[in-house]
Amino acid sequence: MLRAEPMPIVSSAARRLRALGLCGCLVQAALGAGAGPRPRWRPAPEPAGAVLAVAYEAESGRLAVAGRSVVWVGSADGRLAPVHRARGVRDLEFGGDGCLWIAGDGGLERWSEAGTQEELLRGAGAAAVSRIRVAGGTWLAAASDGLYRRQAEGAWVRLDLPFPAGPVTALAAAVAPVGLRVGAVIAGVAHWALIAPAAGGASGQGLSVRDWQRIGSSGSGPRSASDVWLSPDGREAWTLLRDGCLVGSERVCIPLAPGARAERIFHVDGRWWITSPRGLLAASAAVGPWHPVAPPLGSLEVHAVAGGGGRRFVGTERGLVVSESRPAGGSGRDAPASPSAPAAPAGTEARSPRPGFAAASRVGSLADLPAARLRERSDPPIDAVRRAALSYLDLGEARLRAMRLGVARRGWLPTVALRLDGDRGRSRRDDFDQSFVSGGLRSLFDRQDDRSDGFEASLALEWDLGDVLHHPDSVDVSREARQLIELRDDVLDEIHHLYFERRRVLLELLALPPGRPLDAARLRLRADELAAGIDAWTGGWFGRHALQLAP
Repeated sequence: MLRAEPMPIVSSAARRLRALGLCGCLVQAALGAGAGPRPRWRPAPEPAGAVLAVAYEAESGRLAVAGRSVVWVGSADGRLAPVHRARGVRDLEFGGDGCLWIAGDGGLERWSEAGTQEELLRGAGAAAVSRIRVAGGTWLAAASDGLYRRQAEGAWVRLDLPFPAGPVTALAAAVAPVGLRVGAVIAGVAHWALIAPAAGGASGQGLSVRDWQRIGSSGSGPRSASDVWLSPDGREAWTLLRDGCLVGSERVCIPLAPGARAERIFHVDGRWWITSPRGLLAASAAVGPWHPVAPPLGSLEVHAVAGGGGRRFVGTERGLVVSESRPAGGSGRDAPASPSAPAAPAGTEARSPRPGFAAASRVGSLADLPAARLRERSDPPIDAVRRAALSYLDLGEARLRAMRLGVARRGWLPTVALRLDGDRGRSRRDDFDQSFVSGGLRSLFDRQDDRSDGFEASLALEWDLGDVLHHPDSVDVSREARQLIELRDDVLDEIHHLYFERRRVLLELLALPPGRPLDAARLRLRADELAAGIDAWTGGWFGRHALQLAP
């Protein structure tokens, strides 16, 4: 059964054993890098220009290569001939009947040696096809409007299964004991499902979906899925994320070049390969260790890998690169890039090293430091890094406790009402009278003016004791707490990725044999880059406590 995120929880003893096994693999890889002859990669004379897709049929020795505008077909031992014009080719696949399937922006086409071509999936918006796969007599096509299915010589039918709508950019299929195991990348999310026959199944197609799992994040960010891979028996499945994480039975971090993104994953000729715009990476097992392939493939933009029977064909931005066969008596291992110049192709002269190599040779590596000095200081443990990051970003448990405690106390606080009243009054009265006294007439005037001012203040306190048991604002606090926990999980996931990727790079530095200054400088630069990312998340704390690589 396939496993998806989150990673399974293992005991402390199991983690230590796995770490020891990883150290042993790294040391063995470093010691074996220089043992035995390396595979000889050479550029093929044709086709010229970029190669976007490659297909190889080991039984017949046929090879198909897609350039930017032409598809070439021929024998791997002979010459290739242009057979079809097609732009935007994304995938090639040889059929069991001797035909070649061509998937691209123009749709899905089938070419045969007789020269006939058949255009498929031309309707219902399925103008672009990114992948074509066959499993147990069933053909699957990943199109811009969903998944399509074809059996034998029947018609192509879209699978209206409960997958989300959107263009399918990657596809993997294998026959399982009870159905067809399918993996597809839709809108940046890898969907794994078991499609089994069922009477009256989904959309009336007699199919049902089981064990539906999702891996990756939507969109085109670093956490989105870029490719999927399935073993022929359907038991082993891997999802490749753009940031270089390989998710399957466990999570594996791939050492991509700075700024690069993982594009596709291949299992060819007993080896694992990951393509990227900045080189090709290889490993003898999916769990690693992964390393860049020796020049010229270590820095070229790579699109596709195909091969079998000791032959390997790699499509790059500058043409087709071929490895004729595994070296006799060697380990058959693609050594990581090293400062020593690779063997020059036949007919070319060996060039002197570039001036930058002399400067790089003076850069010390972690392997050149004394063991006593290595034990003096190391990176702080992951628990301390987590605490520093959460404290710097104010995402710790104290913030949640403060919000919950504030709402709990708020129910005991009364509602305060303050009332102020004022009034002002004024009255005026005038009286007029006359009187005759002692033979004289006198006028009498009487005036009265009254004023009054009043002021009143009142203070009222009101308690709602029902809020003590459940305050209405507790719902908002719960929603804020969930958002805070999700944000904290995202931050910790990024810190874990940077921290353990740096640990892996430091282990490679430790296992690097002396006399490899360019490899040491490259790994030191990668370790410093990862440390800078952790330092930004912790507000400069990690930089003050991390292992300093400068001797």
